[in-house]
Amino acid sequence: MSTAAPSAWSRYRVLLADRAFAGLLASSVLARMPLGMNSLAILLFMRARTGSFLQAGIAVGAYTLANAAVAPAQGRLLDRLPHSGVLLAGAFLETALLLMLVMAAEAGAGSAPLIALATLAGAVMPPVSASVRSLWPEVAGPGSLESAYALDATTQEVIWTLGPVIVGSCTAIVSASAALVLCAAVGLIGTSLFAAMPPLRLAGRRHAHREARGGALRSRGLRALFVSVALLGMTIGALEVGLPALAVHLSDPSAAGVLLAMMSVGSMAGGLLYGSRGWRLPLAARHQALLAVAALLAAPLLLAASLPGAIVLTMLAGAACAPVLSCQYALVEVLAPKGAAAEAFNWHTAALVAGIAAGTAAGGALVEGVGLRSAFVLASVAVGTGAALAFAWRGAIGAGGAGGRPAERPAEPAAISSSPAGDGRRREESLDLQQDAAASADRAAPPLHR
Repeated sequence: MSTAAPSAWSRYRVLLADRAFAGLLASSVLARMPLGMNSLAILLFMRARTGSFLQAGIAVGAYTLANAAVAPAQGRLLDRLPHSGVLLAGAFLETALLLMLVMAAEAGAGSAPLIALATLAGAVMPPVSASVRSLWPEVAGPGSLESAYALDATTQEVIWTLGPVIVGSCTAIVSASAALVLCAAVGLIGTSLFAAMPPLRLAGRRHAHREARGGALRSRGLRALFVSVALLGMTIGALEVGLPALAVHLSDPSAAGVLLAMMSVGSMAGGLLYGSRGWRLPLAARHQALLAVAALLAAPLLLAASLPGAIVLTMLAGAACAPVLSCQYALVEVLAPKGAAAEAFNWHTAALVAGIAAGTAAGGALVEGVGLRSAFVLASVAVGTGAALAFAWRGAIGAGGAGGRPAERPAEPAAISSSPAGDGRRREESLDLQQDAAASADRAAPPLHR
């Protein structure tokens, strides 16, 4: 199923030695830190100001749903306009709205206007993730693209692990208002640094002539893929409820944070290992296999009877998360119609967020009404269903990810060296051929049942 490169980690060394790639990755991590900070900061801020977890939860939900709702439209803007302008406009607007939220609370505003400001802040959050993922094909090159997506998926775990720690520490040491102001500052500074990276200067404008009529969802393969994405999100949401419930069941509520962190550690380890390998199995088949592995790794949490055992099982449950996401990013890149890559990546984000929200709600209801273990049953069944559907719709999803894809061959160091201009043209021509083939196969694929 896989082949090791001459040195298993040489793929990462080659990528990180390239200044354009390393700079883009580092700045994107800082620019995306608000993904792991803002929701908790808004929750703690609203709880401190209103005294109600209900109002705080509504504000966070409105912020998250607004961001997911506008994500496809933001992606279309990235596909048509220079990325830097779109990102900086969003960053300045979000910063202003978060500061207005703090000032409105200081002025004694009620819950309704505070929730409205939080909703608007979510709607203008800059789409950094879609931007950077749409740029990896040109920055990393086809030979190292899957390793780039693996690093992207793995570094996300740093955001989700470190972000809440920063917010919680700032709230405890200073105040909830200070934590929200810090979130605004980090978002503005990080996005500004990311937008200043050289690959951003022509992104969007460079491919404006490739505008996709009908948008990203005209691809049958993407529509099929996003069902599995949403089911993976449901698994993540169920685990995010089930693990704290498991900590309470084990008479150690404070261990909830440890278990969630261990899930991220497992995901990081799995992502790094996945990206260090050369894979012969086609993308679509690999996606099916990874989803099935994720279902199998989530099931043993049903047997957790002690905290040490729960930690080990939680790391195993998280081990497939980053590999699945990495594989999905690669599939999105191949299946997206010309000129709709950023929109396609934002649809991926929207599907994942919707799945997480559904998994959290369903997991909470199951824990409350049935019992702790039911959340882990849901987690395993959801991603297992995603694997079954990915197999059933393999004709559509595999249209752009079947054998011969350059990203599936072992990386060659020369892919990032030699003449940058010549490499850029060759990479662009290669991607055009891939996307043309994907579009042709997509038109020939049988329709999915809705």
